[in-house]
Amino acid sequence: MIVDRYKSYYLYEFEKALSIGSRLGEPFGQCRQRCCNDLPLQEFNRSRRASLVLAGQFNLNTLGRRRMDEALKTLHSQTGFNKLLFFGFGYQSFVQVMADTQLGINCVALCSCLAEAHSVELAAWILAALWKEYDFPDQYEPSHAQFVALVKARAGVLARSPLSRTIDLMMTREELRQRNQYGARGSLASGATDTAKALRGLFQISNDTVERITVVGGSECAFIAGIAQWLFDFATTVEDRDGSLVFTSAINRDDAQVLVQYTALGSMSPTDLTRTVYLLRDPTEMFIHTNLDDLELFIRTPWTGCLSRVFGSAFHDLTTKYSLTLGEYIGSSARILTAIATGEEWEGGLPYSQYVNYLESSYGHGCIETIRKVFPELSNENLHRIMQRAADTTLNEAIRTVELSIQVLREVCACSDCSKVKDSVKYCLPGMVITVCHVGVVLACAE
Repeated sequence: MIVDRYKSYYLYEFEKALSIGSRLGEPFGQCRQRCCNDLPLQEFNRSRRASLVLAGQFNLNTLGRRRMDEALKTLHSQTGFNKLLFFGFGYQSFVQVMADTQLGINCVALCSCLAEAHSVELAAWILAALWKEYDFPDQYEPSHAQFVALVKARAGVLARSPLSRTIDLMMTREELRQRNQYGARGSLASGATDTAKALRGLFQISNDTVERITVVGGSECAFIAGIAQWLFDFATTVEDRDGSLVFTSAINRDDAQVLVQYTALGSMSPTDLTRTVYLLRDPTEMFIHTNLDDLELFIRTPWTGCLSRVFGSAFHDLTTKYSLTLGEYIGSSARILTAIATGEEWEGGLPYSQYVNYLESSYGHGCIETIRKVFPELSNENLHRIMQRAADTTLNEAIRTVELSIQVLREVCACSDCSKVKDSVKYCLPGMVITVCHVGVVLACAE
């Protein structure tokens, strides 16, 4: 009897919270079209209201609010077009609607922070795990597809913020070594349930429910420490596996609201945990159900070192052992782009109709300079001379050089496609050089 009465009261309070959430974005509810790529409007509104309930579980202090306000102000948007849609038809962008209230901003903060360091799929699983962690009723729980849509709608809000750099500061030398060796795949996030529990610990500090928590684990510790410092402005201390200090914003260790300790995965068991100690375990148990790429911990990196940070030792091998092949490929590709841009004839035919980049910085020597400007790691003089020499050859020679370069890189590449080694985590060398050229051409036309 008492249990039933408590349950009824609990459901009443929850339904009241959902109704409050529905009124917060009333103009958005007037739309009569699909306002999300994947979900009908009715389902999307239901999941949006549910996300506001999650956002109501924590508070942001003055600094956290100011940082979110600055992030929202720096968003790139077509202001005139948005105003036309709003005043003419009553439409507003989703982020604009959510930013009208502090509860909505909390929701944007939660989803965008998760999306900044995790894949969309994993961020959605973490939101679902948070729902379970608070023991909210199953009948109101959004589906995984709805959580995915919520994350997508807020992804990129913090792209220009210092959050990623803050997370980077929280990494130990061992974590950085792993990233330098294996690239982005050197850092794997923890399971969604473990991350959700640690997030709830942060929420409890923001609500003054607990005074401090301890987080123990691997790479995911950097994310927890990063948002504790940047978003919540908690006094945070980070220690490596040997107990040495990595980062601190606390006067001393005992004053830290969030103590993060890296440890060898497997050295601590759930039986060692207390109410305020959270363990971020190895996500091995998720491998069966989740793509390995979805478990990577993503950290935005400046252009000055993005190739080595993303591709790790594979890029180092490319610029040292195979620098001649790299330079010849880029230079020869720039020569072929020149032929297409200037309308040169070739017996095999060139894809003139597919080429729309007629800026001087997108072909020939201009393309080479653009790539060197975008990727400073490719700006050394020896590599520059190889590129220029390859760009000055004939069209037939350039085409042969590109084909030969790809063949050479395929022979030495250790990725699963080129080496036929199943489950290889190595990056593809041919794919890497093709990506570098493509990004250079695209950015040449975007500037």
